[in-house]
Amino acid sequence: MSIQPDSKPSTPLRALRFGAALIPLGVAGSGVLYFVLGIDPFTLLPSVSMCIFRGVTDIPCPGCGMTRALLSLGQLDIVRAMELHPFSLPLVLFAVIYAFL
Repeated sequence: MSIQPDSKPSTPLRALRFGAALIPLGVAGSGVLYFVLGIDPFTLLPSVSMCIFRGVTDIPCPGCGMTRALLSLGQLDIVRAMELHPFSLPLVLFAVIYAFL
């Protein structure tokens, strides 16, 4: 049995690609909020941490700061995004490549 190179990806793989496409779309959406509508997305975030791990242990988890970093990327503030979470830019670049190639 051979695998056809032009066959469609399986359903879980398509769902994963769809999820990966949501990351850059969310970053673009925060940019639209900021640049077009004049709404700062940071004002829409709650002032308390929503991280369950941090709430229980009082230790930041590996994902802490990622939402704010992605919002900063939407505002084209790459320096702030990298300060908030160093993997934010690589995550978006990987998601774009994975979702659309």
